[in-house]
Amino acid sequence: MTLPQVSIHTTVQGCCGRRALNAHEELAARTFAAQPHLRLRWLQQARDDSDDPRP
Repeated sequence: MTLPQVSIHTTVQGCCGRRALNAHEELAARTFAAQPHLRLRWLQQARDDSDDPRP
């Protein structure tokens, strides 16, 4: 089963003129922005696991 290609264009009027962002680019930007938070949570969990010796 193949999913159809969907593109949502948002037009933003700002100081630099018009820009368009499609759904794929927005998803990529959100994923990139979430990576440091996920890595920090992973490092904190690894630290907590190493501090607490398991039986």
